[in-house]
Amino acid sequence: MTSLMEMAQAVREAAGWSRQPKSDQDWVEFEVADLPPFKLIQKGQRLAAFQADLGAWPFEENEADQLARRLGRLASGAFNSRRSIISVTSGRLGLHLPFDPSQLELEEVPKICASFLNDLEWWLRNREVNLV
Repeated sequence: MTSLMEMAQAVREAAGWSRQPKSDQDWVEFEVADLPPFKLIQKGQRLAAFQADLGAWPFEENEADQLARRLGRLASGAFNSRRSIISVTSGRLGLHLPFDPSQLELEEVPKICASFLNDLEWWLRNREVNLV
């Protein structure tokens, strides 16, 4: 079984990041320039995920409705090309890319991270609502 710290180290080495990430028993947090911090989490032997907080869900009802419609259209249009999942939990917008580490070789984890970071950049560029 691949451990959380082994996966985090593989990501860090593949990306060439020198900064040691913050960590706890169930997560490792990476900080990359121009992106929000993101985490690699592991729950048991068969579930791991990259995740990022994309900000607060709008409080104003009209703005929240417009954002939900926009994100729904984007999610349905990107369904076949993006593996990450956009979600709203506890008033926060998040992005997650789950995977089963028991089904992967360690060298595949950095590739999953790269895919997640591409998705993260895409969602950050496309989440804004035009309120005009």
